[in-house]
Amino acid sequence: MSEITRILCPVDFSEPSRHALDHAVALARWFGAKVSVLHVHQLTTPTFAAGPYVGLEGLEPMSLTDVERGELLQAVNEFVAPDRAAGIPIDTLLHEDANVPGAIIDHAEALGADLV
Repeated sequence: MSEITRILCPVDFSEPSRHALDHAVALARWFGAKVSVLHVHQLTTPTFAAGPYVGLEGLEPMSLTDVERGELLQAVNEFVAPDRAAGIPIDTLLHEDANVPGAIIDHAEALGADLV
């Protein structure tokens, strides 16, 4: 049987991601693993920046403000609160990237996740 010590569970606050977190928590209980819950906020380019008279600086993706980042991290923490209350060790991560799947893979590798 493989040893699972770290589980990365990406979430987007949808019902399917809640279901995935439930499974990650069940596996964490079974294996005694830690769970890292990751939300990747997708960076977007503003639509007004797509006009013909906009310079390259207008095509930069819009990042979250510090307030938005704090609110989003709070939402992630609230999303996992019931599982933390049940005693499951969960750390929460927030990342901003234009390539959401790539960011998830990068985090999995950086954490040494055994399971995503």
